[in-house]
Amino acid sequence: MNSRRADSPRRITPWLLWLGGPLLWCGYFSAAYIIGEAVCSPKLALSARADVIQTATTAIIIAAALSALLSACFAWLAVRQWRLALRTAEPDEADHTQRDPVIGAGRLESYREFMFSTGAWLGAFFGLTMLMMGLPLVVLNLC
Repeated sequence: MNSRRADSPRRITPWLLWLGGPLLWCGYFSAAYIIGEAVCSPKLALSARADVIQTATTAIIIAAALSALLSACFAWLAVRQWRLALRTAEPDEADHTQRDPVIGAGRLESYREFMFSTGAWLGAFFGLTMLMMGLPLVVLNLC
C-alpha cells in the first residue's frame, strides 16, 4: 500500500530547484551564442540570407520565453517546497537556535529551507535575466 496521501505534495530534491534556473540560463546563453555566431558569421553564407537571420532571431526569442517560463516554474516549485518544509519542520534537539530566541531570530533553521528559499530567488532572477536577454531581439535584428 502507498503510505503517501493523495493530497500531500510530492517532495522534490532541493538541488534540482536550487540549480534549475542557473543551469537553464547556461543552456540558453550557450545556445543563443552558438546560433548567433553560426548565423552572423561572415565566413558562412548564412549571414547573407534574411530569412535565415529572421528564423534564428525568432528561435532565440522563443527559447528565451520558454526558458524564462521554465525557470519561473522552478521558482514556483521551490516556493511550494519551502512552504512545505516550514510546515513540517521539527525542532532539532542539537540545534541551539531552536531554544535561543536571540540566536535563532530571523534565521533559516535548516539547509532545506535555505536551499528552497534561495532556489526560489535564483529561479526568479535567472528567469527575468533570460527574458531581458531575449527582449532586445524583438526590436533589433540578430546580426
